[in-house]
Amino acid sequence: MKTQRGRRLWWLIRLIAWLPLPLAAGLGAVLGDLITRVPLRYASAYRVVLINLLATQPGISLAQARAIGTYFRRHDIQPDIILSSEWCRCRDTATEMDIGRAVPFAGLNSFFDGHVDRAATLAMLRNRMQQIEAGQLVLMVTHQVVISAITGIAPRSGGIIAY
Repeated sequence: MKTQRGRRLWWLIRLIAWLPLPLAAGLGAVLGDLITRVPLRYASAYRVVLINLLATQPGISLAQARAIGTYFRRHDIQPDIILSSEWCRCRDTATEMDIGRAVPFAGLNSFFDGHVDRAATLAMLRNRMQQIEAGQLVLMVTHQVVISAITGIAPRSGGIIAY
């Protein structure tokens, strides 16, 4: 049943992509907040949970990271693997969640402003995502540009995408 719900949400997101831009933007704004909350109830229907790093205000963002970790523990969501961008803000976010040890992974690094090669970074990430075994849940703490490139969704700071 959970897998079915996850697929419905995936199809809804894909459907929105075909709407005229003004309509999609308005609907996307409304659904954007839901997309970051609802899927976690059905985490077992997904293979990857992506968290946009909590970057803008470190004090607040670390509190948000702890709140996300509390949510995960309260709802028995235990990732099999936790990967993080090598950037310190992503590592700090993963650490503050306190749900397991995060492994730095270059395929999650930001390529904004050409910091790293976009194509090479996304190739590493796609390759890693293809290695995820059935039934395995992988948490990835990364940057908005990486999430957008992989999912087509631009999450807000601290946003969570189940993919």
